[in-house]
Amino acid sequence: MRPRTVRLLILLFVTLLVAAAWYSRDPAPPDWDRPLKVVIYPENADGSAAARAHIEALSSDRFAAVETWLAGQAARYRLDLQKPFELELADTVSGAPGEPDYASFWAHLQWGLRLRLWYWTFDDQGRNPDITFIVRYREGERRDGLHSLGIPGMDLALANLTANESAAGLNNVVLAHELLHTVGADDLYDPATGLPEYPQGYADPDRRPRHPQSKAELMAGRIPLAPDRAVQADRLEQTVIGARTAADIGWTGPPPPSSSVIPGSTGNPVHQPR
Repeated sequence: MRPRTVRLLILLFVTLLVAAAWYSRDPAPPDWDRPLKVVIYPENADGSAAARAHIEALSSDRFAAVETWLAGQAARYRLDLQKPFELELADTVSGAPGEPDYASFWAHLQWGLRLRLWYWTFDDQGRNPDITFIVRYREGERRDGLHSLGIPGMDLALANLTANESAAGLNNVVLAHELLHTVGADDLYDPATGLPEYPQGYADPDRRPRHPQSKAELMAGRIPLAPDRAVQADRLEQTVIGARTAADIGWTGPPPPSSSVIPGSTGNPVHQPR
């Protein structure tokens, strides 16, 4: 057998092993016996001056709202932990793999291999994170086709964010969404339409009438206003962690009571997002 053939067979064998690990992973949720250390590594994804200035102005306090919101959601499920996540800002990084390639199985597999090879050699700056979070900042609005993702089997998340303080609320929604992917949460929307799946993708599936909802389930990301219409939640205050997501990530306490208000009753009106 030729040496080149042997090398190709070895490469194919390694590729199949990685593919099996990549597509069969089903990690258990955390034990939640201590806070998980999430280290955020910013990256200037487009090399713009705006992204560089935004990153230079960042501090760990910038992510306190995400940390506080997640703690509040955990308290709703009576998690016996005051703070489930602790977010820490690291120094700027570069060279993280680009967007996933969904053109074919092999294209996606090759992207996955590049990602794993990069991650095996990643310098965590001596911070020893439980979850590594790469945040890619770009100038201007988020562009279609840029995929943020969280990978539970690798304790790794990558998010595409806008380098503008006016987008801070939406950036926080993306951060929290991808962070929960790393601990076992699934998307709760129809990938073809982007509409939240009923009932698990609704913040208050028992509400009558069902629409409009006042908030979004975090892993659905959008607030259902009608059966065929939903709008993006652009700040964490417009979202909740629903019972399905709580179960996926191991928050096994009793579900919180419904807090939605039916139009015409007393209480706060249904919030109409911007």
